Amino acid sequence: MRPLVDHVNSFTLTCAGSRYFRQLQEISDSVGEAQLDDVDVGLALERIRDAQTQLERTIVTGRARQRYARYLLSPWQNAHL
Repeated sequence: MRPLVDHVNSFTLTCAGSRYFRQLQEISDSVGEAQLDDVDVGLALERIRDAQTQLERTIVTGRARQRYARYLLSPWQNAHL
């Protein structure tokens, strides 16, 4: 009796696996190519790079200001320790 139960369980798992991969294939078949509506990819990349450069400059400026503020506060902090 045990071999029959094992066989039925194995068959059930195989059917579930087949069903899963069939559904996965249906999803894969329904997915289409990415479509860009009237967007120049080169122009979009250029804009993103420009925005990234501007953000990097902002970060560098903020870090420099933070270092300067620490420098200005260091004598005061040392005097009050």
